[in-house]
Amino acid sequence: MLSADPTEDESFAEALCREKGWSPERVFRHQYLITPESQTSAGLPTWHSATAGSWTLWYDPDLPVHPLKDATGAFLGLLCGVAIGPDDNVIEDTLHLPFKNDDALALDQFEELLMDLRGRYITLLTLPDRTLLYTDPVADMGAVYDPASRRVGLSMPVVLNRRLERAHGVTRPNLLLGHVPLRAGMTPDAHVRRLLPNHRLDLRTFTMRRFWPKIPPFMVESVEEEDSISAAIAERLAKNVAAFTNHGTSAIPISGGIDSRILLGLAAAHEARPTICFTHRTNWISGYDAVLGYQIADALGVPYRLLDAVTLNKDVAWAEAAKLERTLRFVRSGFSTPKVRAPTALAQLMVPKVALILRGNVMEMLGGRFHRSSGIADIEAAYNLIWGREPASDEERRIWQAAYCGWLADLTPGLPEKTGLDLAFVELLYSHAIAVVLQSLPQGFFLNPFADRRLIAQTMRISSQSRRSGQLYNKLLRHGQMLPKLPSPRVLGKADALADNRQLLEFLKQRSADIEAYTRDTPPNLAGSVN
Repeated sequence: MLSADPTEDESFAEALCREKGWSPERVFRHQYLITPESQTSAGLPTWHSATAGSWTLWYDPDLPVHPLKDATGAFLGLLCGVAIGPDDNVIEDTLHLPFKNDDALALDQFEELLMDLRGRYITLLTLPDRTLLYTDPVADMGAVYDPASRRVGLSMPVVLNRRLERAHGVTRPNLLLGHVPLRAGMTPDAHVRRLLPNHRLDLRTFTMRRFWPKIPPFMVESVEEEDSISAAIAERLAKNVAAFTNHGTSAIPISGGIDSRILLGLAAAHEARPTICFTHRTNWISGYDAVLGYQIADALGVPYRLLDAVTLNKDVAWAEAAKLERTLRFVRSGFSTPKVRAPTALAQLMVPKVALILRGNVMEMLGGRFHRSSGIADIEAAYNLIWGREPASDEERRIWQAAYCGWLADLTPGLPEKTGLDLAFVELLYSHAIAVVLQSLPQGFFLNPFADRRLIAQTMRISSQSRRSGQLYNKLLRHGQMLPKLPSPRVLGKADALADNRQLLEFLKQRSADIEAYTRDTPPNLAGSVN
Protein backbone atom coordinates (compact mmCIF):
# COMPACT_ATOMS: atom_id res chain seq x y z
CA MET A 1 0.00 0.00 0.00
CA LEU A 2 2.85 2.40 0.78
CA SER A 3 5.02 1.60 -2.25
CA ALA A 4 2.98 3.20 -5.02
CA ASP A 5 5.26 4.73 -7.64
CA PRO A 6 3.56 7.61 -9.53
CA THR A 7 4.31 8.03 -13.20
CA GLU A 8 4.77 11.45 -14.80
CA ASP A 9 1.77 13.76 -14.17
CA GLU A 10 0.30 11.25 -11.72
CA SER A 11 -0.32 11.67 -8.00
CA PHE A 12 0.39 9.08 -5.32
CA ALA A 13 -3.40 8.78 -4.96
CA GLU A 14 -3.82 7.89 -8.64
CA ALA A 15 -0.90 5.45 -8.59
CA LEU A 16 -2.26 3.70 -5.51
CA CYS A 17 -5.75 3.44 -7.00
CA ARG A 18 -4.31 2.18 -10.29
CA GLU A 19 -2.48 -0.61 -8.47
CA LYS A 20 -5.55 -1.56 -6.41
CA GLY A 21 -8.12 -1.21 -9.19
CA TRP A 22 -9.98 1.59 -7.39
CA SER A 23 -11.58 4.74 -8.79
CA PRO A 24 -9.55 7.68 -7.41
CA GLU A 25 -12.50 10.04 -7.84
CA ARG A 26 -14.65 7.84 -5.62
CA VAL A 27 -11.98 7.09 -3.03
CA PHE A 28 -10.94 10.76 -2.73
CA ARG A 29 -14.41 12.28 -2.82
CA HIS A 30 -14.83 15.89 -1.64
CA GLN A 31 -11.11 16.60 -1.97
CA TYR A 32 -9.11 19.29 -3.75
CA LEU A 33 -5.61 20.10 -4.99
CA ILE A 34 -3.89 23.45 -5.56
CA THR A 35 -0.95 23.64 -7.97
CA PRO A 36 1.03 26.30 -9.85
CA GLU A 37 -0.75 27.30 -13.05
CA SER A 38 2.07 25.66 -15.03
CA GLN A 39 0.92 22.19 -13.87
CA THR A 40 -1.81 21.86 -16.47
CA SER A 41 -3.17 18.36 -15.73
CA ALA A 42 -2.69 17.87 -12.01
CA GLY A 43 -6.18 17.07 -10.72
CA LEU A 44 -8.01 13.76 -10.91
CA PRO A 45 -9.49 13.09 -14.39
CA THR A 46 -13.09 14.13 -13.63
CA TRP A 47 -12.25 17.06 -11.35
CA HIS A 48 -13.08 20.64 -12.28
CA SER A 49 -10.64 23.54 -12.10
CA ALA A 50 -10.61 27.26 -11.33
CA THR A 51 -7.81 29.81 -11.40
CA ALA A 52 -6.76 32.18 -8.62
CA GLY A 53 -3.81 34.37 -9.54
CA SER A 54 -1.03 32.11 -10.78
CA TRP A 55 -2.55 29.05 -9.07
CA THR A 56 -5.06 26.42 -10.15
CA LEU A 57 -7.63 24.89 -7.81
CA TRP A 58 -8.61 21.35 -8.87
CA TYR A 59 -11.68 20.04 -7.09
CA ASP A 60 -14.29 17.28 -6.91
CA PRO A 61 -17.42 18.42 -8.82
CA ASP A 62 -19.45 17.71 -5.64
CA LEU A 63 -17.54 20.47 -3.83
CA PRO A 64 -19.11 23.95 -4.14
CA VAL A 65 -16.67 26.64 -5.33
CA HIS A 66 -17.56 30.36 -5.36
CA PRO A 67 -15.58 33.41 -6.51
CA LEU A 68 -14.63 36.22 -4.16
CA LYS A 69 -14.93 39.74 -5.60
CA ASP A 70 -13.90 43.09 -4.18
CA ALA A 71 -15.93 46.30 -3.91
CA THR A 72 -15.32 47.12 -7.60
CA GLY A 73 -16.32 43.65 -8.82
CA ALA A 74 -12.72 42.62 -9.46
CA PHE A 75 -11.78 38.99 -8.81
CA LEU A 76 -10.20 38.51 -5.38
CA GLY A 77 -10.06 34.76 -4.87
CA LEU A 78 -12.04 31.55 -4.33
CA LEU A 79 -14.03 29.87 -1.59
CA CYS A 80 -14.21 26.06 -1.75
CA GLY A 81 -16.62 24.22 0.53
CA VAL A 82 -19.78 25.07 2.46
CA ALA A 83 -19.84 28.25 4.55
CA ILE A 84 -22.23 30.70 6.14
CA GLY A 85 -21.46 34.32 5.24
CA PRO A 86 -21.77 37.58 7.18
CA ASP A 87 -25.53 37.72 6.38
CA ASP A 88 -26.10 34.43 8.30
CA ASN A 89 -27.01 32.51 5.12
CA VAL A 90 -25.13 29.70 3.38
CA ILE A 91 -23.08 31.16 0.53
CA GLU A 92 -24.50 30.00 -2.81
CA ASP A 93 -22.89 32.37 -5.31
CA THR A 94 -20.23 35.07 -5.53
CA LEU A 95 -19.16 36.49 -2.17
CA HIS A 96 -18.77 40.25 -2.49
CA LEU A 97 -16.25 41.81 -0.12
CA PRO A 98 -16.52 45.44 1.08
CA PHE A 99 -12.99 46.54 0.14
CA LYS A 100 -10.73 46.82 -2.91
CA ASN A 101 -7.96 44.43 -3.84
CA ASP A 102 -5.30 47.15 -3.71
CA ASP A 103 -6.42 48.72 -0.41
CA ALA A 104 -3.55 49.05 2.03
CA LEU A 105 -5.68 47.28 4.65
CA ALA A 106 -7.20 44.66 2.32
CA LEU A 107 -5.47 41.80 4.12
CA ASP A 108 -6.57 43.00 7.57
CA GLN A 109 -10.14 43.50 6.35
CA PHE A 110 -10.28 40.05 4.79
CA GLU A 111 -9.00 38.38 7.94
CA GLU A 112 -11.59 40.28 9.97
CA LEU A 113 -14.27 39.03 7.56
CA LEU A 114 -13.10 35.45 8.23
CA MET A 115 -14.53 35.90 11.74
CA ASP A 116 -17.97 35.69 10.10
CA LEU A 117 -17.26 32.80 7.71
CA ARG A 118 -18.23 29.58 9.47
CA GLY A 119 -18.53 26.03 8.21
CA ARG A 120 -16.14 23.72 6.38
CA TYR A 121 -14.14 25.45 3.67
CA ILE A 122 -10.86 26.84 2.37
CA THR A 123 -10.32 30.28 0.85
CA LEU A 124 -7.72 31.49 -1.62
CA LEU A 125 -7.03 35.24 -1.44
CA THR A 126 -5.18 36.81 -4.38
CA LEU A 127 -3.42 40.07 -3.55
CA PRO A 128 -1.23 42.05 -5.99
CA ASP A 129 1.97 40.52 -4.60
CA ARG A 130 0.91 37.09 -3.32
CA THR A 131 -1.77 34.41 -2.93
CA LEU A 132 -2.77 33.21 0.54
CA LEU A 133 -4.58 30.06 1.66
CA TYR A 134 -6.84 29.86 4.73
CA THR A 135 -8.82 26.98 6.23
CA ASP A 136 -11.99 27.09 8.29
CA PRO A 137 -11.52 27.76 12.05
CA VAL A 138 -10.82 24.12 12.97
CA ALA A 139 -9.48 22.79 9.64
CA ASP A 140 -12.44 20.50 9.03
CA MET A 141 -11.53 21.28 5.41
CA GLY A 142 -7.84 20.92 6.08
CA ALA A 143 -4.73 21.51 4.02
CA VAL A 144 -1.39 19.73 3.72
CA TYR A 145 1.42 21.06 1.55
CA ASP A 146 4.69 20.00 -0.04
CA PRO A 147 7.05 22.99 -0.48
CA ALA A 148 9.29 21.07 -2.92
CA SER A 149 6.54 20.33 -5.46
CA ARG A 150 4.57 23.48 -4.51
CA ARG A 151 1.35 21.49 -4.18
CA VAL A 152 -1.40 21.85 -1.56
CA GLY A 153 -4.39 19.57 -1.00
CA LEU A 154 -6.80 18.05 1.46
CA SER A 155 -4.80 14.84 1.91
CA MET A 156 -1.23 13.68 1.49
CA PRO A 157 -1.88 11.08 -1.28
CA VAL A 158 -3.47 13.75 -3.50
CA VAL A 159 -0.59 16.18 -2.88
CA LEU A 160 2.27 13.73 -3.40
CA ASN A 161 3.53 13.30 -6.96
CA ARG A 162 6.30 10.96 -5.82
CA ARG A 163 6.75 7.97 -3.53
CA LEU A 164 6.04 8.39 0.17
CA GLU A 165 9.13 9.22 2.24
CA ARG A 166 8.36 8.30 5.84
CA ALA A 167 9.01 11.00 8.42
CA HIS A 168 11.78 10.45 10.95
CA GLY A 169 10.60 8.06 13.64
CA VAL A 170 7.66 6.76 11.57
CA THR A 171 7.98 2.99 11.20
CA ARG A 172 6.23 1.04 8.48
CA PRO A 173 4.38 -1.32 10.90
CA ASN A 174 3.04 1.54 13.02
CA LEU A 175 2.13 3.53 9.94
CA LEU A 176 0.12 0.65 8.50
CA LEU A 177 -1.76 0.35 11.78
CA GLY A 178 -2.42 4.10 11.95
CA HIS A 179 -0.53 4.32 15.24
CA VAL A 180 1.65 7.31 14.36
CA PRO A 181 0.97 10.43 16.48
CA LEU A 182 0.51 13.44 14.20
CA ARG A 183 2.68 16.03 15.88
CA ALA A 184 1.93 19.71 15.49
CA GLY A 185 1.86 20.40 11.76
CA MET A 186 3.47 17.10 10.74
CA THR A 187 2.27 14.25 8.52
CA PRO A 188 3.65 10.71 8.00
CA ASP A 189 5.68 12.05 5.04
CA ALA A 190 9.01 13.68 5.83
CA HIS A 191 8.36 16.75 3.68
CA VAL A 192 4.58 17.27 3.68
CA ARG A 193 3.32 19.56 6.44
CA ARG A 194 -0.16 20.30 7.77
CA LEU A 195 -1.49 23.87 7.77
CA LEU A 196 -2.65 24.53 11.32
CA PRO A 197 -6.05 26.17 11.89
CA ASN A 198 -5.99 29.96 12.27
CA HIS A 199 -2.77 30.19 10.28
CA ARG A 200 -2.40 31.29 6.66
CA LEU A 201 -0.14 29.72 4.06
CA ASP A 202 1.71 32.12 1.75
CA LEU A 203 1.92 30.27 -1.58
CA ARG A 204 4.75 32.52 -2.69
CA THR A 205 7.12 31.27 0.02
CA PHE A 206 5.21 28.24 1.41
CA THR A 207 5.52 29.65 4.92
CA MET A 208 2.82 29.42 7.58
CA ARG A 209 1.89 32.29 9.90
CA ARG A 210 -0.77 32.74 12.60
CA PHE A 211 -3.42 35.38 11.83
CA TRP A 212 -5.93 34.75 14.66
CA PRO A 213 -6.45 35.61 17.45
CA LYS A 214 -4.73 38.95 16.94
CA ILE A 215 -5.41 40.19 20.49
CA PRO A 216 -6.07 38.27 23.72
CA PRO A 217 -9.79 37.91 24.56
CA PHE A 218 -11.12 39.68 27.65
CA MET A 219 -12.26 37.21 30.30
CA VAL A 220 -15.69 37.63 31.91
CA GLU A 221 -15.73 39.46 35.23
CA SER A 222 -19.28 38.88 36.50
CA VAL A 223 -22.13 36.38 36.48
CA GLU A 224 -24.24 38.85 34.51
CA GLU A 225 -21.59 39.18 31.81
CA GLU A 226 -21.26 35.40 31.63
CA ASP A 227 -25.02 35.05 31.20
CA SER A 228 -24.91 37.63 28.39
CA ILE A 229 -22.12 35.79 26.58
CA SER A 230 -23.91 32.45 27.02
CA ALA A 231 -27.01 33.96 25.42
CA ALA A 232 -24.90 35.30 22.53
CA ILE A 233 -23.34 31.85 22.00
CA ALA A 234 -26.79 30.24 21.94
CA GLU A 235 -28.16 32.81 19.48
CA ARG A 236 -25.28 32.53 17.03
CA LEU A 237 -25.11 28.73 17.22
CA ALA A 238 -28.87 28.58 16.60
CA LYS A 239 -28.45 30.76 13.49
CA ASN A 240 -25.69 28.47 12.23
CA VAL A 241 -27.72 25.29 12.74
CA ALA A 242 -30.80 26.88 11.17
CA ALA A 243 -28.84 28.08 8.12
CA PHE A 244 -27.32 24.66 7.50
CA THR A 245 -30.50 22.65 8.13
CA ASN A 246 -32.49 24.94 5.83
CA HIS A 247 -29.90 24.56 3.06
CA GLY A 248 -31.22 21.47 1.31
CA THR A 249 -31.35 18.10 3.02
CA SER A 250 -29.51 17.57 6.30
CA ALA A 251 -28.98 15.03 9.06
CA ILE A 252 -27.77 15.13 12.65
CA PRO A 253 -26.39 12.07 14.46
CA ILE A 254 -28.21 11.89 17.77
CA SER A 255 -27.80 10.15 21.10
CA GLY A 256 -28.34 10.93 24.75
CA GLY A 257 -25.24 13.13 24.55
CA ILE A 258 -25.52 16.81 25.31
CA ASP A 259 -23.99 18.18 22.08
CA SER A 260 -26.67 16.77 19.78
CA ARG A 261 -29.39 17.83 22.23
CA ILE A 262 -28.10 21.43 22.13
CA LEU A 263 -27.94 21.48 18.32
CA LEU A 264 -31.44 20.05 17.93
CA GLY A 265 -32.96 22.14 20.71
CA LEU A 266 -31.55 25.42 19.37
CA ALA A 267 -32.62 24.56 15.82
CA ALA A 268 -36.17 23.72 16.94
CA ALA A 269 -36.42 26.98 18.88
CA HIS A 270 -35.81 28.75 15.54
CA GLU A 271 -38.35 26.62 13.65
CA ALA A 272 -35.56 24.69 11.93
CA ARG A 273 -35.22 20.92 11.87
CA PRO A 274 -32.92 18.49 10.07
CA THR A 275 -34.36 16.24 7.40
CA ILE A 276 -33.55 13.22 9.53
CA CYS A 277 -31.74 12.13 12.70
CA PHE A 278 -29.85 8.88 13.08
CA THR A 279 -27.93 6.83 15.62
CA HIS A 280 -25.02 4.51 14.98
CA ARG A 281 -25.38 1.23 16.85
CA THR A 282 -21.87 -0.24 16.94
CA ASN A 283 -21.75 -1.75 20.46
CA TRP A 284 -23.89 -2.17 23.57
CA ILE A 285 -23.59 1.43 24.78
CA SER A 286 -24.58 2.90 21.39
CA GLY A 287 -27.56 0.56 21.48
CA TYR A 288 -28.82 2.54 24.43
CA ASP A 289 -27.97 5.74 22.55
CA ALA A 290 -30.46 4.52 19.96
CA VAL A 291 -33.17 4.36 22.60
CA LEU A 292 -32.46 7.88 23.80
CA GLY A 293 -32.03 9.23 20.27
CA TYR A 294 -35.38 7.85 19.22
CA GLN A 295 -37.12 9.52 22.17
CA ILE A 296 -35.50 12.90 21.42
CA ALA A 297 -36.33 12.72 17.70
CA ASP A 298 -39.89 11.70 18.55
CA ALA A 299 -40.27 14.68 20.90
CA LEU A 300 -39.07 17.04 18.15
CA GLY A 301 -41.13 15.43 15.39
CA VAL A 302 -38.01 14.61 13.35
CA PRO A 303 -37.73 11.36 11.33
CA TYR A 304 -35.28 8.91 12.88
CA ARG A 305 -33.16 6.01 11.66
CA LEU A 306 -31.30 3.39 13.60
CA LEU A 307 -28.14 2.37 11.74
CA ASP A 308 -27.65 -1.04 13.33
CA ALA A 309 -24.15 -2.03 12.28
CA VAL A 310 -23.94 -4.75 14.92
CA THR A 311 -26.65 -6.76 13.18
CA LEU A 312 -25.69 -5.93 9.60
CA ASN A 313 -22.03 -6.80 10.19
CA LYS A 314 -23.18 -10.45 10.19
CA ASP A 315 -24.08 -10.11 6.50
CA VAL A 316 -21.14 -11.27 4.36
CA ALA A 317 -21.43 -8.55 1.68
CA TRP A 318 -21.70 -5.75 4.23
CA ALA A 319 -18.88 -7.20 6.33
CA GLU A 320 -16.63 -7.19 3.25
CA ALA A 321 -17.66 -3.60 2.52
CA ALA A 322 -16.74 -2.63 6.08
CA LYS A 323 -13.34 -4.30 5.68
CA LEU A 324 -12.68 -2.32 2.49
CA GLU A 325 -13.94 0.90 4.07
CA ARG A 326 -11.46 0.52 6.94
CA THR A 327 -8.66 0.53 4.37
CA LEU A 328 -10.09 3.36 2.27
CA ARG A 329 -10.63 5.57 5.31
CA PHE A 330 -6.95 5.13 6.16
CA VAL A 331 -5.93 5.99 2.59
CA ARG A 332 -8.26 9.01 2.22
CA SER A 333 -6.86 10.64 5.33
CA GLY A 334 -3.28 10.32 4.17
CA PHE A 335 -2.48 7.41 6.52
CA SER A 336 -3.40 9.66 9.43
CA THR A 337 -6.30 7.84 11.13
CA PRO A 338 -6.27 4.62 13.14
CA LYS A 339 -8.08 1.70 11.55
CA VAL A 340 -11.47 1.63 13.21
CA ARG A 341 -13.49 -1.41 14.24
CA ALA A 342 -15.56 -3.02 11.47
CA PRO A 343 -18.96 -2.05 12.98
CA THR A 344 -17.86 1.60 13.18
CA ALA A 345 -16.79 1.63 9.53
CA LEU A 346 -20.01 -0.13 8.59
CA ALA A 347 -22.16 2.36 10.50
CA GLN A 348 -20.57 5.22 8.58
CA LEU A 349 -21.47 3.53 5.29
CA MET A 350 -25.10 3.48 6.38
CA VAL A 351 -25.41 7.24 6.96
CA PRO A 352 -28.50 8.63 5.16
CA LYS A 353 -27.77 10.29 1.82
CA VAL A 354 -28.25 14.00 2.47
CA ALA A 355 -26.44 17.16 1.41
CA LEU A 356 -25.06 18.05 4.85
CA ILE A 357 -24.38 16.03 7.99
CA LEU A 358 -24.02 18.25 11.07
CA ARG A 359 -21.84 17.18 13.97
CA GLY A 360 -21.08 18.62 17.41
CA ASN A 361 -17.41 17.64 17.78
CA VAL A 362 -16.01 21.17 18.25
CA MET A 363 -18.52 21.76 21.06
CA GLU A 364 -16.28 19.68 23.34
CA MET A 365 -14.52 22.95 24.17
CA LEU A 366 -17.71 24.13 25.94
CA GLY A 367 -16.73 21.76 28.74
CA GLY A 368 -13.16 23.10 29.04
CA ARG A 369 -11.84 19.69 28.13
CA PHE A 370 -8.26 20.86 27.67
CA HIS A 371 -8.03 22.95 30.85
CA ARG A 372 -5.57 21.48 33.32
CA SER A 373 -3.81 22.68 36.45
CA SER A 374 -0.29 21.93 35.21
CA GLY A 375 -0.41 24.74 32.65
CA ILE A 376 0.24 25.05 28.95
CA ALA A 377 4.03 24.77 29.25
CA ASP A 378 3.84 21.21 30.66
CA ILE A 379 4.87 19.33 27.54
CA GLU A 380 4.45 15.84 29.00
CA ALA A 381 0.92 16.63 30.22
CA ALA A 382 0.00 18.09 26.83
CA TYR A 383 1.20 14.96 25.06
CA ASN A 384 -0.71 12.69 27.40
CA LEU A 385 -3.89 14.73 27.04
CA ILE A 386 -3.72 14.79 23.24
CA TRP A 387 -2.68 11.18 22.63
CA GLY A 388 -3.91 9.51 25.84
CA ARG A 389 -0.52 7.99 26.67
CA GLU A 390 3.11 8.77 27.44
CA PRO A 391 5.62 9.10 24.55
CA ALA A 392 6.65 5.64 23.39
CA SER A 393 10.34 6.54 23.15
CA ASP A 394 12.85 9.29 23.85
CA GLU A 395 12.91 10.04 20.12
CA GLU A 396 9.13 10.46 20.02
CA ARG A 397 9.35 12.74 23.08
CA ARG A 398 12.04 14.86 21.41
CA ILE A 399 10.13 15.23 18.14
CA TRP A 400 6.93 16.15 19.98
CA GLN A 401 8.75 18.63 22.22
CA ALA A 402 10.23 20.47 19.24
CA ALA A 403 6.88 20.65 17.45
CA TYR A 404 4.94 21.70 20.55
CA CYS A 405 7.49 24.35 21.56
CA GLY A 406 7.30 25.78 18.05
CA TRP A 407 3.52 26.03 18.38
CA LEU A 408 3.85 27.66 21.83
CA ALA A 409 6.26 30.28 20.50
CA ASP A 410 3.73 31.23 17.83
CA LEU A 411 0.88 31.98 20.27
CA THR A 412 -0.47 35.52 20.48
CA PRO A 413 1.52 37.46 23.13
CA GLY A 414 -0.40 38.07 26.37
CA LEU A 415 -2.81 35.19 25.77
CA PRO A 416 -4.39 33.93 29.02
CA GLU A 417 -3.24 30.44 30.01
CA LYS A 418 -6.69 28.87 29.61
CA THR A 419 -7.14 30.47 26.18
CA GLY A 420 -3.90 28.89 25.04
CA LEU A 421 -5.18 25.54 26.25
CA ASP A 422 -8.38 26.03 24.24
CA LEU A 423 -6.30 26.73 21.14
CA ALA A 424 -4.32 23.55 21.84
CA PHE A 425 -7.59 21.63 21.64
CA VAL A 426 -8.67 23.30 18.38
CA GLU A 427 -5.32 23.41 16.61
CA LEU A 428 -3.48 20.31 17.85
CA LEU A 429 -5.94 17.70 19.09
CA TYR A 430 -9.00 18.47 16.98
CA SER A 431 -7.36 19.30 13.65
CA HIS A 432 -4.92 16.37 13.82
CA ALA A 433 -7.42 13.76 14.95
CA ILE A 434 -11.14 14.47 14.71
CA ALA A 435 -10.99 16.73 11.63
CA VAL A 436 -8.85 14.20 9.75
CA VAL A 437 -11.44 11.52 10.52
CA LEU A 438 -14.22 13.75 9.15
CA GLN A 439 -12.23 14.26 5.95
CA SER A 440 -12.08 10.50 5.47
CA LEU A 441 -15.77 9.68 5.99
CA PRO A 442 -17.39 8.30 2.82
CA GLN A 443 -21.00 9.50 2.94
CA GLY A 444 -22.26 13.07 2.67
CA PHE A 445 -20.49 16.33 3.51
CA PHE A 446 -19.74 16.57 7.22
CA LEU A 447 -19.39 19.89 9.00
CA ASN A 448 -19.60 21.43 12.47
CA PRO A 449 -21.93 24.41 13.17
CA PHE A 450 -19.54 25.33 16.00
CA ALA A 451 -16.65 25.79 13.52
CA ASP A 452 -16.99 29.54 13.98
CA ARG A 453 -14.26 31.89 15.24
CA ARG A 454 -16.76 34.15 17.02
CA LEU A 455 -18.27 31.17 18.86
CA ILE A 456 -14.81 29.91 19.76
CA ALA A 457 -13.73 33.37 20.97
CA GLN A 458 -16.89 33.80 23.06
CA THR A 459 -16.42 30.37 24.63
CA MET A 460 -12.83 31.23 25.52
CA ARG A 461 -14.11 34.10 27.65
CA ILE A 462 -16.15 31.83 29.93
CA SER A 463 -14.36 30.70 33.11
CA SER A 464 -12.98 27.19 33.47
CA GLN A 465 -15.20 26.61 36.49
CA SER A 466 -18.40 27.35 34.56
CA ARG A 467 -17.34 25.17 31.68
CA ARG A 468 -15.94 22.18 33.55
CA SER A 469 -18.90 22.11 35.95
CA GLY A 470 -21.38 21.93 33.06
CA GLN A 471 -22.95 25.31 33.81
CA LEU A 472 -22.35 26.62 30.29
CA TYR A 473 -23.85 23.46 28.77
CA ASN A 474 -26.95 23.84 30.94
CA LYS A 475 -27.40 27.49 29.98
CA LEU A 476 -27.28 26.61 26.28
CA LEU A 477 -29.81 23.82 26.79
CA ARG A 478 -32.22 26.30 28.39
CA HIS A 479 -31.98 28.61 25.35
CA GLY A 480 -33.25 25.85 23.03
CA GLN A 481 -36.48 23.92 22.91
CA MET A 482 -36.71 21.88 26.08
CA LEU A 483 -36.28 18.18 25.41
CA PRO A 484 -37.40 15.28 27.59
CA LYS A 485 -35.24 14.71 30.64
CA LEU A 486 -33.60 11.41 29.82
CA PRO A 487 -31.47 9.10 31.94
CA SER A 488 -27.93 8.48 30.77
CA PRO A 489 -27.12 5.36 28.74
CA ARG A 490 -25.29 3.93 31.76
CA VAL A 491 -28.42 4.29 33.89
CA LEU A 492 -30.46 2.59 31.19
CA GLY A 493 -27.91 -0.19 31.10
CA LYS A 494 -28.80 -1.44 34.55
CA ALA A 495 -30.44 -4.84 34.73
CA ASP A 496 -33.92 -3.58 35.52
CA ALA A 497 -34.04 -1.54 32.28
CA LEU A 498 -32.26 -3.95 29.96
CA ALA A 499 -35.33 -5.90 28.81
CA ASP A 500 -37.29 -2.78 27.86
CA ASN A 501 -34.35 -1.44 25.86
CA ARG A 502 -34.00 -4.66 23.94
CA GLN A 503 -37.68 -4.56 23.14
CA LEU A 504 -37.41 -0.98 21.90
CA LEU A 505 -34.42 -1.81 19.72
CA GLU A 506 -36.36 -4.66 18.17
CA PHE A 507 -39.25 -2.28 17.58
CA LEU A 508 -36.93 0.20 15.84
CA LYS A 509 -35.44 -2.49 13.64
CA GLN A 510 -38.91 -3.54 12.53
CA ARG A 511 -39.56 -0.02 11.17
CA SER A 512 -37.95 -1.02 7.87
CA ALA A 513 -39.27 1.99 5.97
CA ASP A 514 -37.32 4.28 8.29
CA ILE A 515 -34.10 2.31 8.59
CA GLU A 516 -31.85 2.61 5.57
CA ALA A 517 -29.79 -0.45 6.48
CA TYR A 518 -32.77 -2.69 5.93
CA THR A 519 -33.99 -1.16 2.68
CA ARG A 520 -30.78 -1.84 0.73
CA ASP A 521 -29.90 -5.27 -0.62
CA THR A 522 -26.23 -4.51 -1.22
CA PRO A 523 -23.68 -2.12 0.28
CA PRO A 524 -22.54 0.98 -1.66
CA ASN A 525 -19.78 0.68 -4.25
CA LEU A 526 -17.03 2.34 -2.23
CA ALA A 527 -14.04 2.30 -4.51
CA GLY A 528 -15.61 2.00 -7.95
CA SER A 529 -13.46 -1.06 -8.50
CA VAL A 530 -12.46 -1.61 -12.12
CA ASN A 531 -11.26 -5.18 -11.53
